[in-house]
Amino acid sequence: MKSLFLTIFVFFGLVTFAQGAGENVNAVGQRPLVLMDEAHFNYPLVEASDKPFAAFLQKNGYRVSSLTVPFEKESLDTGQVLIIAMPLAYRNRIQGMTEDWSLPNPSAFSDHEIAVIKSWVVEGGSLLVIFDHMPFAGAVAELARAFGIEVSNGHARDSVTGPMIFSRSNGTLADHVITNGFSPAERIESVATFGGAAFRSDADLEPILVFGPSVVSFTPDVAHQITDETRSICC
Repeated sequence: MKSLFLTIFVFFGLVTFAQGAGENVNAVGQRPLVLMDEAHFNYPLVEASDKPFAAFLQKNGYRVSSLTVPFEKESLDTGQVLIIAMPLAYRNRIQGMTEDWSLPNPSAFSDHEIAVIKSWVVEGGSLLVIFDHMPFAGAVAELARAFGIEVSNGHARDSVTGPMIFSRSNGTLADHVITNGFSPAERIESVATFGGAAFRSDADLEPILVFGPSVVSFTPDVAHQITDETRSICC
């Protein structure tokens, strides 16, 4: 039986960290270039123009540039890392203070863009996809499927504890280079989250946050509108 994994952060490809946190790299020309997607109605979580985030990346050995047009091989080939954060399809885009987050939640990317991204990753590019619950999960579902990942377009919630606690002690937080950090001071023992989305896969993955038996992925017709009759997927 396939387990459910938390997918606020999903890594494809091999991400090479140039330096540890707190270290600076002065050889700017040797730094990997991070491309930030800003062409898919992205929820304003992280952008190339976001100074704190860009400064963090730069401090850790990266250059940062934004992509404001649909993905093509030529544009992706200019960078080593692509970050897609909180994309949305046109139908579910945020307009001022309003949005339509009811079904359907189409893909944020065309079939051509997905093929371009997959080919770029296969050839050595590194991809970081950041997304949250419905409709963001639906917006990335086709892209994830291209990599053998089945995303649940819903809300992952712990039916017993409320906030979800992932820890090394109960086996829900994996021992991984990301959770171990670059030094003992950076080692992570537990992570807490109020929710997100979930995925399953038969692919050869290294999940970091693994849901326990009390977590359910609710799949309502409208984001956040969960009732006793709402469809759900158990772990």
